[in-house]
Amino acid sequence: MATTTNRLRNNGRFGVSEFIASVIQGRWFRVSISFLIMVGAGNPYLFGTYSQAIKSSQGYDQSTLNLLGFYKDLGASLGLPSGLLAEVTPPWFVVILGSAMNFVGFFMIWLGATHRISKPKVWQMCLYIFIGASYQNYANTGVVVTTIKNFPESRGTTLGLLKGYLGLGGAVLTQLYLAIYGNNSESLILLIAWLPAASSMVFAYTIRVLKAGRQPKEQKVFYQFFYASLALAFFLMAMIIAQKQIIFSKAAFCGSATMAKKQLLESGKELVKGMELTCIGTKCYKLSFIIVASITLFGALTSLILVIRTREFYKSDIYKKFAGNAPAIEIELTTSSVHDEQVTNESG
Repeated sequence: MATTTNRLRNNGRFGVSEFIASVIQGRWFRVSISFLIMVGAGNPYLFGTYSQAIKSSQGYDQSTLNLLGFYKDLGASLGLPSGLLAEVTPPWFVVILGSAMNFVGFFMIWLGATHRISKPKVWQMCLYIFIGASYQNYANTGVVVTTIKNFPESRGTTLGLLKGYLGLGGAVLTQLYLAIYGNNSESLILLIAWLPAASSMVFAYTIRVLKAGRQPKEQKVFYQFFYASLALAFFLMAMIIAQKQIIFSKAAFCGSATMAKKQLLESGKELVKGMELTCIGTKCYKLSFIIVASITLFGALTSLILVIRTREFYKSDIYKKFAGNAPAIEIELTTSSVHDEQVTNESG
């Protein structure tokens, strides 16, 4: 101990680097990074904010916009690929791949919305938003599952906090977008493309499964995280209310007018440039709701079957079993390693 103290005194720089390394490798730093990544994964909730920019720039009617929204929801809900990938790769790789998909998908949408590339076809825009929205699944798989494994005794609290920050993500990204770009919905698409991807690329390597074990005052620390999230939520609510109450200049709310040629022709009206067109009637939403309802029913039936098949397994506390078996597994691995070393020495 004295030797270590003298070494730190003689070389303060070394002591600082050790301290920084211990913080980065600690559980609580990894939890904080997990919250940050989950905030970035809340971008699908902003579709209502930037969809008008897509609608006006591409000349979509409401039916086409609904189709785009469906593929956004499909991408954010289809978690099978990320789950299968997590079985064969480390969690940080899952997060990095998801962030790359987020950037590619929304960056292509931004290029199309700002006319920096030739106008994409509808199926291409649907593919782009499907790829970009899939990031939420990869973040859920890589971050949530890993954090629960690292804190098995507080998995309920941990899960609630992570999902809470996911829900706050839309509001946080909105405030950042207003602060950086102002009220420009096209720039919001660009922010959604680069900010979550950049934060995930920088910190994803810290998302790792650590040795199971309960930390001292673990629940108390999570309660402090909970209080911080409440403070953030109230702050965001106050900011949103204030923005609604304050009267901004007309230029601040200046938006692009929209065209939709199909509805005007059906109604017998003359096509006027700059006239906003909104699809009216049940046909605008009928197909989308039928598809969503069918997929939801299929998911519910699948979940019911899985619950019936695994009810015996989940009757007990499986995480407690795993935590209790951890020392025995470590002893077994150590014994096996020593035996293999002895065999190697004897053969040598």
